[in-house]
Amino acid sequence: MESALSHRTDKQDARLSAAEVLRIPETVSLRVGGCSMLPTLWPGDVIAVRLAPDCDVSPGKLVVYPWEGPEEYTVQRVVRWDPDALSPTTGVIVNMFTVHRVVRHEPNVLITRGDALPADDPPVQRSQIFGEVIAIQRGKSRLIPAEQLTGSQKAVCYFLRRSLRLRRLLLRLHSFWRAMRRLPAPPRVVS
Repeated sequence: MESALSHRTDKQDARLSAAEVLRIPETVSLRVGGCSMLPTLWPGDVIAVRLAPDCDVSPGKLVVYPWEGPEEYTVQRVVRWDPDALSPTTGVIVNMFTVHRVVRHEPNVLITRGDALPADDPPVQRSQIFGEVIAIQRGKSRLIPAEQLTGSQKAVCYFLRRSLRLRRLLLRLHSFWRAMRRLPAPPRVVS
């Protein structure tokens, strides 16, 4: 299956079927909740992660590693609007993982960064990497993450790093798009 994934570089052929994703050994699916990887990953996207502890990944790959917040894991209250129930439902989000792009590698560590963030993350030990993102499901589309951003994506990232208002506007437009397509809304964090 490795070779089938690596040959899919053409823009029209950058989609995976659900059956192809399910056949990849040792993968898990995670729903994205944050916005640090805009425009590559959006809240509500589902990522397929090939589990590969101690993996050797190159710059440009999206990797998953443990959340490094003020506490080991952070729990936040969530309110999610369920359009079928016509009422808000509550629950919790547990921030356990970070999904960021590898910027460069140094001996025994990787330097990562969210596409929409202005600075690199603290170094991540290679042994902490859970795996690599191999597919993204956005609505009904399944995409293979590109190792390099396109020129327009780089421009969007440039402005997202400098404008919180633009980030909020894009998230509202994305939420509107999801509602128009009747996709489940991603959880919304309430402080």
